[in-house]
Amino acid sequence: MHILFNIFPTVHPHKRWSEASLYSRLLPVWLGLGSIALGVAIAYILVSFSPILAIIAVLAVPAGIILVSRPQRGLLLVVFAISFEELSNFGPGISILKLLSIVVFGGAVIHFLIFRRRESLVSAPQNWLLLFFIVAVLLSNFVAIDPGRTLNATGRLLRVLTLYLIVINLIRTTRALRYLLWVFVISGFISAFWGLVDPAQAGQRLYGTMGQPNNFAIAMAACLPLTLGLLNLEKGSLKRLFLVIMLAVIAYGLILSGSRGGLISALLALFLFVLTQKNKIFWVTLVGFIAVIGLLIMPAEIKQRVGLAPSPSDPEMGNSTERRETYQIFGLKLWQENPVLGVGFDGFAEAYTRSEYRFLQKNATKRVAHNTYLEILTGTGLVGFIPFIALLALSLYKTWRYAGYRKLHPDAATISAGIFAAQAAYFTGLLFGSRQYEQTLWLLIALGVVIQVLINAAARQQSPASNSPSLRPIRR
Repeated sequence: MHILFNIFPTVHPHKRWSEASLYSRLLPVWLGLGSIALGVAIAYILVSFSPILAIIAVLAVPAGIILVSRPQRGLLLVVFAISFEELSNFGPGISILKLLSIVVFGGAVIHFLIFRRRESLVSAPQNWLLLFFIVAVLLSNFVAIDPGRTLNATGRLLRVLTLYLIVINLIRTTRALRYLLWVFVISGFISAFWGLVDPAQAGQRLYGTMGQPNNFAIAMAACLPLTLGLLNLEKGSLKRLFLVIMLAVIAYGLILSGSRGGLISALLALFLFVLTQKNKIFWVTLVGFIAVIGLLIMPAEIKQRVGLAPSPSDPEMGNSTERRETYQIFGLKLWQENPVLGVGFDGFAEAYTRSEYRFLQKNATKRVAHNTYLEILTGTGLVGFIPFIALLALSLYKTWRYAGYRKLHPDAATISAGIFAAQAAYFTGLLFGSRQYEQTLWLLIALGVVIQVLINAAARQQSPASNSPSLRPIRR
């Protein structure tokens, strides 16, 4: 464990680096100017071969310096790009988000090796549970029915988990956390707005920039309480107005997605957010107003789809429902046959194609379980399922608990309430889709660790007496 979460050796900067000298303050400027000069020199050499290579050479070095010296900025780019991964795909298994994540993670590693402060990397109970889950995924490679698929899935999961490691170790202040939440909500707002103005999505279920209505809806359900949390935190009138506009667009986009799972998750998120608030009457009124307006503007076909209005029988929807029911039946049977280690991480799809239900497949695309919990249970058995569930449960408990620490750290407690509701919404959405590789899932788990770090730091600044009233959560 020490090796996994302290992989970077402690580098104590020279004394003159730690002093607030003119030289140390201007060091990034000199590095930037030197990098630009180097980029221009490289561009001069490469321009005769390719103008594109020349432009890349000019920009790559200073961009790399920025990512190394200020990896938080690279992290914000990754968070912003989460909603646009489908649009950024330019080849099988390749996307700008994936490349950006790798570059930012590399920059963060170099930053910790060179510029790291004296504090160690963040250690939290969630890290242990995540480690146990990773070990279970690795073990499943030895029992996989399709070793190639499981090996690729393992690499994909480890790549996504780099976001978790970056977030918990780079976001150390409330200000940085607020920036990150703003970027995430703005990204969701742009995704929803894109869907509303995109002519290709007119007259059909909205999917924004995410390519699939259900994925879009679950992401928007997580954005709703985070937006409300920022609305509760920010004091400026313009900021609040912008948040209200984003809230309206996100909620309307969620409605137009026609996702039953998304709407259920959103209602749960709003309900739980209200429960964590001190002024419940105000928030009940606001959330109730949002729900009523949403119901009034919901198109008739969406009401029929989600069961709020009678609808004629739809053979296609019936076939889809029947097929998804087979996933649950087959998945439980598959787990009973392989209860301990499973059939290999991401092995459900391959097992389904070899089962008696394979005739339900209408094309060559292999069917995933459309249930993240079922994917984990069948893929890694109880060895992986138990730490995964424990990780989600602990994340929910921590954010719910810290939402009550308003006297100790008001801002962190306010944000924690929004994160708690967002986690609950997204974890509920895992019942309706296979989302173990989604960046949003691991980002929300990481945000719970960030809140824990902020609260603990505030507690250390308070009186060390354990019975101090300020260190106990406020009763709601």
